[in-house]
Parts: sequence; structure tokens; C-alpha cells
Amino acid sequence: MDVEGAEWESLLETPDEVLERIEQLPMELHGVNEPRFLKLVQKLKRNFYIVHLHFNNWACAADLAPFPASVYQVLFVNKRIGVVGTPEIGAPTARAFDARDNPKGADCQLPPSFF
Repeated sequence: MDVEGAEWESLLETPDEVLERIEQLPMELHGVNEPRFLKLVQKLKRNFYIVHLHFNNWACAADLAPFPASVYQVLFVNKRIGVVGTPEIGAPTARAFDARDNPKGADCQLPPSFF
């Protein structure tokens, strides 16, 4: 889902009964500093685990702390099918396969210790 900012209101208006039927929700989110952003993430976390977070390096900005960018991709997996666990020792991290959105630009991911 990548609807250039409309994702916030669209999903806030989506009933939980609809969200419960979605197994995976990959999406790009735009924005970090409005109350509705927190409200939506809290709503989605009722039905989903956040399993991956990648910041779009086209939108890196130093003034957004604690976020490194105003645009980021998130993968939500429904709690009906997701299992919380610990990765096996030596398993590759998500960073091993994350590509920069802007291949020529500096990356601005959060350090692994953040998670």
C-alpha cells in the first residue's frame, strides 16, 4: 500500500473486522509528527505485529528524531498467523537484504541496537 499520505485516514476509517481478514499489510507511510500517526499504529497493532521497518533514504532528515526519515516502509503481519520468536544465531538480519530506495544516497536506518 503506497498512497502518498492517504494511508492514514483510509486505515483509520477501516473497521477492525476488515483489518482482521488481512494476513499481511506491506505499506509505505508518509509522516511522523501528527497525533493520527500514533493513533493508527496503535490501531494496527491490535491485529498485527510489526515485523519489518525500513526508512526511505530519499526522505532522510536530521530534524525528525527519533525517526531518521519522514517516509518509511513497514510490514505488518496478522497476529492470527504470525509467531513472535527470536531469530536463530547467525540468521541474516533484515538489513542484509534491505536495498536503499536511492541507491546513490546515504542510508539513514536506525541502528540494530534500537530494536
